[in-house]
Formats: sequence, structure tokens, C-alpha cells
Amino acid sequence: MKKIHFYLPFSLVCLLFSCEKAEDRDTTDKASDAPVFYAKVEDAVTKAGFNYDEGNKIYTHFWNAGDQVAIFPKEGIYDIYSISNPSTGLLTLETDNTGEPTLTFTKNSAVYPASYIAAGSNNLPNAQVAVSLPQDSPEFDASSPIYGFENILLGTGDDNVLSFTSAVGWLKISLKGDFAIKNIKVQGNNNESLTYTYKYYSLPYMGLGGDWGPIKYRNLRFKSPYPVLSTDSVTDFYVAVIPDYPRTTFSQGCTLTITKSDDSQITLINKSSFSVEKNMVTPLAEVNADVAAILSGATNLSASGTANCYIVNSAGTYFFKAVRGNSSTSVGSVASAEVIWETQNTTSSVSAGSVIKSVTTTANYIAFSTADSFTEGNALIAAKDDGGNILYSWHIWCTDTPEDVTVESNSVSSTFMDRNLGAISAAKGDGWATYGLYYQWGRKDPFYHPAYTGSTSIAYSYDTTDENCTSSYADAHPTTALYSSTSTDWLNPTDYTRWRYDTKTEYDPCPRGYRVFATNSNDSASDVLYQYIISNGTTDEPAAGKYKTTDGQYVELFVGDTEEGEMIIPCAGRLLLTTPSFQPNHYIFWRGSYPSSPYRYRFTIYDSVYSNSTLPQYTAYPVRCVKIAE
Repeated sequence: MKKIHFYLPFSLVCLLFSCEKAEDRDTTDKASDAPVFYAKVEDAVTKAGFNYDEGNKIYTHFWNAGDQVAIFPKEGIYDIYSISNPSTGLLTLETDNTGEPTLTFTKNSAVYPASYIAAGSNNLPNAQVAVSLPQDSPEFDASSPIYGFENILLGTGDDNVLSFTSAVGWLKISLKGDFAIKNIKVQGNNNESLTYTYKYYSLPYMGLGGDWGPIKYRNLRFKSPYPVLSTDSVTDFYVAVIPDYPRTTFSQGCTLTITKSDDSQITLINKSSFSVEKNMVTPLAEVNADVAAILSGATNLSASGTANCYIVNSAGTYFFKAVRGNSSTSVGSVASAEVIWETQNTTSSVSAGSVIKSVTTTANYIAFSTADSFTEGNALIAAKDDGGNILYSWHIWCTDTPEDVTVESNSVSSTFMDRNLGAISAAKGDGWATYGLYYQWGRKDPFYHPAYTGSTSIAYSYDTTDENCTSSYADAHPTTALYSSTSTDWLNPTDYTRWRYDTKTEYDPCPRGYRVFATNSNDSASDVLYQYIISNGTTDEPAAGKYKTTDGQYVELFVGDTEEGEMIIPCAGRLLLTTPSFQPNHYIFWRGSYPSSPYRYRFTIYDSVYSNSTLPQYTAYPVRCVKIAE
């Protein structure tokens, strides 16, 4: 007899937590959206081993020498045979079971492996052979060529050529990480059975029974030395199940509980439907188990919506979707993530990890941990491709939760944050802590305060090449100030829709629920705040100069008549990035636009001049966010 193989094409991968239900189909016909690899029978099917040819992307099943098979001749006594010639599939008698009961079947029948046999009564119609997978797998170790492969083969034939088929389907679990694995437990989220009992009743009929089950979960076990995951390459594990006929559908997904060698556990929850069929492999997408461990105990900052800025107000671990802010658009294939810069909004530089201790990524999320002792400040986290290029970046704002302040003018009210975007204080006299971050008009990424210490020089790089003055270039270079030599904008050509009065755009830098308030008269928030400043703005000038210095750096404007109703507007200055230099004194913050050109609020403390005037968009000012209806 010829050597027999099964071939499984490798081209179809099912995304973790998003597998689609497989429909009935011929095994030679594979739908493009099916979440499985289909086995194609090349010849009479005899197989026991399970190998993977990475070069040809083919799974191959085969017999191993010495594999034991229980054979039930027609109206005969069963005996144990073993494979004596794997190349031909030759079976020779190994154990003579003379005296065992005779089971009267209509075909020559066989079961592999022989240890899974349970012989029933020899009186028809109750004659039976039942096979089942146990709840716990055999213990595999680090030397196993395939982690977790188990199989039950059922064979029949009218002559001495037995055609086998598998009763088992496999879940392929692909993991990365930095630890050793002791056990993988798989359990359906809707109480599905993972192992039924196959029974032979006067073959070739094969039915389902429940003498030993059904089993609701399976453990894939390992013995020391335990397999060790790698952070650089994927390790594959195969969990065998016996599906219901024609398949078992995990309608609410499944849960994987991974036990490490130190007995700590990671829980991965798959909530999407997928199916497992006999003789087929259902692959789940690659999972970084270290990241999954982080996500399992972390706070999802994007659970209620995405943004370009996320507020964090306590120490811990957090994550968010790797999508463009204020949208569901993926940033692309993320290979790594890192902190680009950190600041504590002081005049001193900070060491790496002072605000954000660590950052990592999985296919769909960016995860980070703050410093163990929560430190107020700001950071920029970037997602990178496998070439180290920045795909996108997000602003992490570590501060106490900003409060809302409502101001009213001419019977119209609007609600604003009590501080500038990126500020870590809304208190009088806190100076740099109240300034916040600085934005070229229409860019999503901030520039941090240059820690002004008497010198106006700053270290930001800037680019005046017109072909680089684009939104895509700005996304990939969040620390580069841009300046088009042919316009007053950093963007060429100019676009006034980047921050709009009527919607929160993809480039809006404010957290979820807020946006940059706009210039257009249709946006009542603009008029309210401007008129309110004119009517109620005052400066605090105590004799000791606590809030005011000769250079104006500490000057603050207060709007509101009572302590509870005050909103502090610091004289935060601006970044003139074409010089580059920092200019303190009278500048306040940007306003939005559309369709007219961008404006900013301005006041000069020495002569109490309030104005609402235009400035080049390449200048960086603070931003004050207005609350929007959700």
C-alpha cells in the first residue's frame, strides 16, 4: 500500500476573536472566508503523525513505525496491530487477544490509537466500540515536535485495505511571550462540549454517545522541561477536540486559560463565533501572551470611543485601540510601540520612565503602564512599523480629572475644561503647570513646553521643505515643526477644515467628549468665551508678585465672579517654531476654524488689551477644549 498523506493548505488564517462560521461544504472546496484548513484526501487515508513543512506551507499527516491500531475483523475477535512499514502503511499483528469477545460488524473496522478502545457487548444490536478523548491530554514536553497533537482515527474496509478518517478537529493556538507554559485550558463560552463519544454500532454506522461525557473543557498539559515561548517567533499549540456532527460551533467564542510554569495564569477571552470540524484545523490568530496578560488587568481607555488624547489620573496599566484618533481606521500593521517624549511640565528635564514606565503592543492595541508612583505630566506614544517608521502617535495626559466650567454671556452658555490641554493644574499661581502643551494649528500632536529658564532657545527641529508640509508627513514626524515657505501655514496647501466648528475631526487633539472650539460665528462657544473674558477678565497682582513677574510669565487671567466659577487662563506664551524660540507674555490659546482662517485669543497684560486676531498657523499655541454633546 502506498504511503498516505493529508495536505492542509496554509493560506487561510482566522483572526483571533473574529472567526466566521463555517458552512457545510465538500472538503475539496474551500470558501475564502472559512476559518479552517481543509484536509484533502490524496489516497486511502491512513495517518497518525502531524508535521508542518514551513517552506511549502503544508501540514502532513503520516504513520509512525510502531503505532498501535486495534482492528476488528468482520465477525471476528479484535487484535492489536502495529505499523511495521510506515512507507506502505503495512500493519502486522502485535498482540493476539484470543478469548476476547467477538464483535459482529459488517466491515473490517479499526481504531487508532488502540488505547482508546472500549469493547461493548458481543450481542447485536448492542455490539459497540466507543472512542473518546479524555479531559486531560497526555503530558507533552519541550522536545515534542508538535505541541499537543492528538488524534483518533476510525477506519473501515471491505477488504484488507482500511480507509481511515479522523474523528478529531484541532484548535491551533499561536503564542508569543517570555515565559514557560505548563497548561492550556480551552472552554466554550456557551457551555459547548469539546469531546463527544464516538460509538461504532454495527459499522459503518457511527453515532454519538455519552458514556464518558460529554466533556466541557480540555487541558493541553506539559511536563518539565516546559515549552518556553519566544518574543521573536510564534509557538504553535494544537488542542484536539471531538466535534459534534457536522461541527461544533462556539457561538460565543471560547476562553483560554494559560498556566505558566510558576502556576500564575493568563486568561484570554474570545467572544466571536467560530467552528471546529473533524479532520480540520481551525487556526486562531497570533497572540502576544505577555501583552494579553497586561490587557487582562488593564483599563481600556478607548472603550467608549477613540481619541488622539487619553486622560489618565492614577497609576496603573492602560490600553487603547491602535486606530487613528476619533475614528475606527486602523493605523496599519504595528510592529512596536515606544514613548517618544515625556514631560512633567516643569523647568527640569525628566528621565525615561518618569511618567510612562513601559509600553507594548499587540495586533489591535497599544498598552502602557504609568510609573509605579503616579506622576503628573504628559507623554507621546508612537506606533511603529517593522522598519521603525512612525505610523501614528497619541498624547497621554497624566493629570487629575479636569473639571468643567460653564460660562455665560448674553444668555448663551458654553462649558469648557478648567485648564489648557496638557496642563496638570488649574490652580492660581502654578505657573508652568497651568500652561499645557502647544499645537501648530490643525495638528493632532503637541509640542511640550521648553522648560523656560531664562533662555528662549528650544531644541525642536523644523522643516521648511514644501513637499514635507503634508498631513501624512506630520503624522510620521510628530516632533518636527513644519513651516511652508510659500504660505503662512505649516500645511501646503492650506486647509481650514482640520479643526472645525461643526464636528470633531480626525485631527482634533482634545480627549473624547471635547473639541477645539471654533472661530466661525455659527459656533456660539467662541463668542461666549470671548465676550466673557472682556466682561469678566481680571488679573491677580498681589504685592509679593506671587502671580506676576517682570517678564509676564506668571500672569494669569481669571474669568468668573466667585471662587467656584473662576476659570484660569494662564499667560502661557507661544512657540515660534520657525526661529525656533519660546515667547512668553500675552498669548492665550488657539481657536478653531472653518471656513475662515484660524484665530487665536490674545490679551496683553500691561494695557489690558483683549483681541481676537489671526496669526500664522505654523505658530504653536495652547488649546482650550470645549465640551460637545455626545
